[in-house]
Amino acid sequence: MKQLITLSLVLLTGVTQAQNTPRFSQFNVAKGLQNPAAVGAEAQYSAELIHRSQWMGVAGSPKTTGFVGGAELIPSMAVGLSAIYDQVGIAKTTTISGAYAYRVIFNEDQYLSFGASAGVQNVNADYAQVKLTEMGDNAFARGYNKWLFNAGVGVYYNGPRMYAGIAIPELVQNTYRGDDKGFTPPRWHYYLSGGFYLGNLESNYSFNPCVQIKMTPNAPLQGDLLLRNVFRGVFAFTVGYRSENAVIAGIDFMIMNKARIGYSFNYNIGPLNVPNAQSHEVYLGLGLPFYYQGNRFQKRKYLNRKGTYSRDFIKSTKRGKRIR
Repeated sequence: MKQLITLSLVLLTGVTQAQNTPRFSQFNVAKGLQNPAAVGAEAQYSAELIHRSQWMGVAGSPKTTGFVGGAELIPSMAVGLSAIYDQVGIAKTTTISGAYAYRVIFNEDQYLSFGASAGVQNVNADYAQVKLTEMGDNAFARGYNKWLFNAGVGVYYNGPRMYAGIAIPELVQNTYRGDDKGFTPPRWHYYLSGGFYLGNLESNYSFNPCVQIKMTPNAPLQGDLLLRNVFRGVFAFTVGYRSENAVIAGIDFMIMNKARIGYSFNYNIGPLNVPNAQSHEVYLGLGLPFYYQGNRFQKRKYLNRKGTYSRDFIKSTKRGKRIR
């Protein structure tokens, strides 16, 4: 039975893996992984690592690890570096990208960011590892391993009480295929995400619902809903739902406003509800500092000599004064 499940995953990912960009249950963190416009949104300097093991107990089940680092050069510009390793069965994809975000700042509390990313992507499938019921099938005689170019674009709004974004993480269709390219349908994946706060993080409790929707042509919508409950701005408990008929539960907490640790658990209640078909996800983030205290989305405020807002950190600190 395990061999049959593994072969099914291989056949599925052999067609769609490179066009099936990963999804994380903790999508409200490490936003720069899927949206280049959101790099540097969590902290002035940040490094975030997230790992997901899906459908534990199922042979060949997906495993995904992502890293994203961001730096806010000045309030209107940020850069980032990300890496994602995704494995489903014998199919493996490694993506390394650099990102740049330019922000149109409306006032000291909100901006609209436009981002782009570019990098390399390795697509690898060792078909020789597949255990076949009938030997000698030439389709599984050799593997596939290539380094290819890829890029992404995104838009991200950061406000005093909420955020929203839309992104296409992969513009190039790096599919697994042999010498005969054949027909490849357009399969861009669009990510829409948003979240907001009800209540002040300086109070004992605030409510933080978040939603993410993933769209692709000729396929059903996929979505996640998180209902995050924040206590004293430090500890949070989350419950939610994933459209593939999975329930979500998780916790996260801050350490001295410079480190954040999170854990998320998915339990599938749909057709794939086989024994131990559970998913686990862990997150570790470092920020100097994280923008998590007081107004969650508030940015630093800079005043020029006239006492009006300035978006340029260097000019503001030289000519005026800086207000946190």
